[in-house]
Amino acid sequence: MGHMAATLCPSWDCNAPYLTQAVTNLKTWPSLTVTPARNGVSFITSGQKILHLSGGNPAHLHLTQPMIDRLDPTLRHYRQVGPSADHGWVSIRVESSSDLRLLLTLISLAIKANT
Repeated sequence: MGHMAATLCPSWDCNAPYLTQAVTNLKTWPSLTVTPARNGVSFITSGQKILHLSGGNPAHLHLTQPMIDRLDPTLRHYRQVGPSADHGWVSIRVESSSDLRLLLTLISLAIKANT
């Protein structure tokens, strides 16, 4: 049984069922391309990487600095969203269905900000 689980569960999503749901959902978005990345998977729009998932949580999203600045008053209310080491990026912890909805909403905004 352990071997089967390893086969069906890539290392980046074994402990992150909501991120697995996100990947399944995002693979259907026509403006996104999924690519394997070191330790995970990335999503690209218009040649720009906007989302990186690795090792479970958190997800790393390229919102762009102008979008982060605009959304800052709202983002401050979400404990799941935090700064990232990279300029224009945020980290998002996805531990519930409401976190998943927030991630998908922010990805939609990231697509607009990066195209």
